[in-house]
Amino acid sequence: MKFLYEMNNDQRFIEMCKKIKVKRRKKTIPQVLSEDQIQRLIDACSKIDFELKVLVEIIYETGARISEILSLKRKDIEFDEHDAKIYIRISNSRKDIEIEIV
Repeated sequence: MKFLYEMNNDQRFIEMCKKIKVKRRKKTIPQVLSEDQIQRLIDACSKIDFELKVLVEIIYETGARISEILSLKRKDIEFDEHDAKIYIRISNSRKDIEIEIV
């Protein structure tokens, strides 16, 4: 701590810090796919692999993050006669999300 205090009071250190320029990223608006583009993506995935199609549909329908989808386990998905429920566990929150897919 003493070293940092002495460095902060040193005029050479202050001048050196003033010369350092931090490059800032420009904030951009995220691009959103149209419904047609989403449907073409799902159709393309179904031609490749059924599981890939289901994965893309779950991501699209739930709006979940990729990390949340990848952490899903078999017990997190429940099927019944008419629909399915997905339980998404959120690591940085105390509550989980329950999503019903019809």
